[in-house]
Amino acid sequence: LDQPSSVGAEAYHFVASSLEHSIDADAVKVILITSPTPGDGKTITAFNVAIAMSRGGRKVLLVDADERARGLTKWNKLDDAKGLSDLGNGITVHDARNSLPQRTDLSVGIIPAGSRLDAGAGLFRSPEFRYTMTALRDEADVVIVDSPPVLAVADALAIAGRCDGVVLVITQGTSYQVIEDARDRLAMVGTPLLGYVFNRARSRGKRNGYGYGYGYGYEPGLPPAATTAIDQSKH
Repeated sequence: LDQPSSVGAEAYHFVASSLEHSIDADAVKVILITSPTPGDGKTITAFNVAIAMSRGGRKVLLVDADERARGLTKWNKLDDAKGLSDLGNGITVHDARNSLPQRTDLSVGIIPAGSRLDAGAGLFRSPEFRYTMTALRDEADVVIVDSPPVLAVADALAIAGRCDGVVLVITQGTSYQVIEDARDRLAMVGTPLLGYVFNRARSRGKRNGYGYGYGYGYEPGLPPAATTAIDQSKH
């Protein structure tokens, strides 16, 4: 938002552009962005990919489904707003939808986390949540969902089962075993893994012409797919 012409912003545009193929060719509309473990950068990725897609002319809805961390909700100062957990209880998507604070130039709506849930409430496995996800599809061209880490809590799998595709954010230094574990966990629900975002990559100097780790090429210790901004699962 603050540096739209920066190299970092351009990296998120690479991710958005890579996702365009799945959106147009495979009728993907609801995209889950998650990570194996906490701290991998999934929330900042979800936020910036949504901004990049909006700049490309799409109407985007950003959903905070990470009930525990509530990162998108906190960043946008929507802690007291009705949101995802309130939908289906007399609150409509229109009621819960918020505009990006003080930005009128971007077509990005935000559904915050909403009222806090009791532990083990089972919202994401409920019929109400299935109805909610159906309703969200009618609100935008693309719905970006930020979920909890897939290896940390069961919520991510329940949410993934209601999405059209998954993007897995991998941070620098993640072991191949952790990546495999996350991929196997996601395979249990059958939602297509669209690809990987390699986050916090080491700078490669002038190797790619920008002095920024976009993730081209092979990174020792990681599978080649994890070093690509978005690697289509069929590749």
